[in-house]
Amino acid sequence: MPFNSRLTRMLAGTAMLSLALTGCGGVGAGPQLPPASFVALQEGPGEEYVIGPLDELTIFVWRNPELGASVQVRPDGRITTPLITDMPAVGKTPSMLAEDIKLQLSQYIQEPIVSVIVNKFAGTFSQQVRIVGATEKPASIPFRANMTLLDAMIAVGGLSEYAAGNKARLVRFDKQSGAQKEYAVRIGDLLRKGDTKANVLLMPGDVIIIPRARSERAPMTSIYEEVRIALHGIWHRRWIALGVAWAVCLLGWLVVAMVPNSYESKARIFVQIDDVLADQIGIGGDRKRDIERVRQTLTSAVNLEKVVRATRLGDKVTTDKQMQSAVESLGKQVTVVSQQDNLFEITGTAGGGGRNDAENAKLAQDVVQKMIDIFREENLAGGRGEMTDTLAFMDQQLADRKKALEEAELKRTEFESKNAGFIPGAGSLTTRLEAARNQMRDVESNLLAAQSALASINGQLSGTPQTIAIPGVSGGAKGALAQAMSDLGSMRARGLTDSHPDVISAKAQIANLQKAAAGEGGGGGAPNPAYSSLVSIKADREASLVSLQSRRASLQAEISQLTAQQYSEPTVAAEAARINRDYDVLKEQYDKLLRDREQLRLRGQVETERDAVKFEVIDPPTMPRGPAAPDRPLLLFLVLIVGIGAGCGGAFALGQLKSAYSTTGQLERATGLPVLGAISEAITRDMRAQRAKRLKYWAGGVAGLFVVLFVLLGVEMLKRGMVA
Repeated sequence: MPFNSRLTRMLAGTAMLSLALTGCGGVGAGPQLPPASFVALQEGPGEEYVIGPLDELTIFVWRNPELGASVQVRPDGRITTPLITDMPAVGKTPSMLAEDIKLQLSQYIQEPIVSVIVNKFAGTFSQQVRIVGATEKPASIPFRANMTLLDAMIAVGGLSEYAAGNKARLVRFDKQSGAQKEYAVRIGDLLRKGDTKANVLLMPGDVIIIPRARSERAPMTSIYEEVRIALHGIWHRRWIALGVAWAVCLLGWLVVAMVPNSYESKARIFVQIDDVLADQIGIGGDRKRDIERVRQTLTSAVNLEKVVRATRLGDKVTTDKQMQSAVESLGKQVTVVSQQDNLFEITGTAGGGGRNDAENAKLAQDVVQKMIDIFREENLAGGRGEMTDTLAFMDQQLADRKKALEEAELKRTEFESKNAGFIPGAGSLTTRLEAARNQMRDVESNLLAAQSALASINGQLSGTPQTIAIPGVSGGAKGALAQAMSDLGSMRARGLTDSHPDVISAKAQIANLQKAAAGEGGGGGAPNPAYSSLVSIKADREASLVSLQSRRASLQAEISQLTAQQYSEPTVAAEAARINRDYDVLKEQYDKLLRDREQLRLRGQVETERDAVKFEVIDPPTMPRGPAAPDRPLLLFLVLIVGIGAGCGGAFALGQLKSAYSTTGQLERATGLPVLGAISEAITRDMRAQRAKRLKYWAGGVAGLFVVLFVLLGVEMLKRGMVA
């Protein structure tokens, strides 16, 4: 005991000394900057921006867009624009650069107006803030007015995992003294602890250097260390983990034991729901509908009620409400699946209900067998008297439809004989009126084409000279000279000076055209044959247009006359349409009934000669030899896995709640302070023997979980063997 007391006092003293030493060297030495607020009290403009290399600029020249350009400042600090080569841009403000460009363009344009727009900012190094060292992405960012240390760290993604943020330094050039100064900044406290006093204002040209912590490790080493720490925490609290595992396993095994076994019996039957002869003559039924009919017949409420009464399911049923509940429950436990067109599998399930496993297994087999017996007794063929009654009903309907159709046909014939000239048909007013309208549409289409062709000829005539120019007639070089002089006047109106390249080119062109125009003499012209040909074509088109207009007037008169005759008897056409519509409806109904009646008659003959439904049991109901659900061995094993996982998880969670550290690296990362060393625990022989004894007890507790699992599995296998 004295030895342990001395060891405890020594460990406590060493820990206090370590904390004292780490507190002395926690923050980098150097002068401090005054803190800045997170939000500026009053936003204001900063220093005027100075253009730097790689900036993207847009140069705009008012009323002379061809002299403007979008350029990027070259690494040597110069730019090139139309008419200006290699102008220095770095170190100038946008307004200063605009004045320099204006001075250069004054040689070519009178009083130019120039604007310089900065589209992408890179800036000079004196206008940037550079962050290097242990950050997520070291970068050089443009300085913005009122920028703080927090803004810069947000731009670079914060500190890296192993950064010593409180040892960072800020290097700044002092313009007043002309010397470089270093300041200590506490980036770790700012980002990890939210210390507002660690936020400082930045200036253009600042450099922030962030060193790495001495305890830096590779990512894989860090993961390995975290796993070791987690396992150590669980092992340190292994008795808690064992207790939680026992509690979870006992509770889970109790729940699994309370779940009743359910037994399943299956049988396969063959039902002939189609017929070769019926398919051959094309009167076969819908197979999907027949298959669904088999399912509904097997699982109908009437059949299920018969099953309940014939098996042990109905032993405790005394009222209609209990019977309805039993039928609904049985409907959920019975399934009929169509494996092929004519092959069905019946599955019945039984479980619980206060019965033992052997009784439930026998009940599942009895349910399936009873369903097969009921289906065999009823059959699916049904009474053939139903077919006879259906045919008699169809014959009666056909007779009624036939009589109504004959009356409608007689009525239509009498009406057509009285109004032969007014009803639709060959030679009727409607037919002639429709023909006249079709002709009118064709004439109007041709008339529109003729008008378009005549307009095209007129356009060609307006652009074709009546005579061909010959030497001596005004035009040629003289016309080109007049155009060139007009262009020169436009350039001077835009403000271009005589030094502008376009003005110089226009003057040279005018001088050449003046010489060519002076060499042209007087003369006349000859008639243009193309013009004469176009005049002849125009006369042809005008004659065609007049003919089409006359034909259109004639058709309009004819249409008006036929329309007047048609409207003299407006009820005739309506009556004819109604009679025809009634006749068509009756005719369609009669034809459909006749087809349906013939198909039913032929189906009845086929079913009389051949049985449409054949029934055969392929596989009789099986006797279950083991429960279908639940899979108790698997559930018992899963409960053990969940119990062990819950124990480990509980021990780990308890370790996270306590502020204890397993390694020096964990303590160093949590405090942000360097740890000078660690002292190992001294274990005596008695302590080692006591720990070995407790370890044996713990191993026995773990082994007990597996022993209980094997006992439960043995009991389950014994019960299954007894049922089989």
